[in-house]
Amino acid sequence: MIKNASNNLLHLTLREMQSGFLNIKFVICMIAAVTILTIAGPFGTLRSFNILERFAYWLILTPITFLIASFCATFIVVYLSKLGSGKWLSHGIAGIAAGIPVGISVWAFHLLLNNQIAPDWNFLSTMISNTIPITFAITMAYASLSQNNTSSVANVKGSKSSDLFFNRLSKKLGRDIISLNAQDHYVEVRTTLGSELILMRMNDAIAELSDHEGLQIHRSWWVARKHVVKILSRDGKKFLQLTNKTRVPVSRSFSKNIQSLTQK
Repeated sequence: MIKNASNNLLHLTLREMQSGFLNIKFVICMIAAVTILTIAGPFGTLRSFNILERFAYWLILTPITFLIASFCATFIVVYLSKLGSGKWLSHGIAGIAAGIPVGISVWAFHLLLNNQIAPDWNFLSTMISNTIPITFAITMAYASLSQNNTSSVANVKGSKSSDLFFNRLSKKLGRDIISLNAQDHYVEVRTTLGSELILMRMNDAIAELSDHEGLQIHRSWWVARKHVVKILSRDGKKFLQLTNKTRVPVSRSFSKNIQSLTQK
């Protein structure tokens, strides 16, 4: 069970990273970062290397450290989110923690370039103290930007909106969605081919599926209209039976959303 939980956590981490890397903005940010670092020459590179050497130095080191920081930060955010931590707290802790492996990577790269055998521990502590504020700032900025992006999802029209959603899912699940179920910071997506957890807010998931025929029937449930088999009542409460045999509760605040189903 522990192994399965670890594999699931790793899978979610890699999926979140993939969604960020498969973006032209990522390439633009990498080019901008390498250019800025080449010109600024931080960590003593301005004094130690000429401009071409600095460019080669940062062209190698920037993607490596970014991948390390991104994996570390994303893993921690996913893990803390599963424990119920808030968005800003989880990103803050992740940003601080990511600075440690990044600092070690920069330190090790310096040792390699200078052919040093004996480690300089003072230089290591300096590197870590310098990289932690950087990774913290970048992680918090990413959290802020992701919040702005998800808040504007509802304004994306047609298939572009649903494409954003389906890019988060494994292709093996297809596009025939039966239901969405909010679980803490995650949404469980059920299709005719299986189910999967994705890290996002329920409201954002529904907004991205605005071009799909569906109904929100509970603050934790959204169902595809075509997969509703019938309406059930028990002890004054209403339920929807879906094509996958799942019975989904209908809350009073969303009961008006199922009125159109009686006309099917």
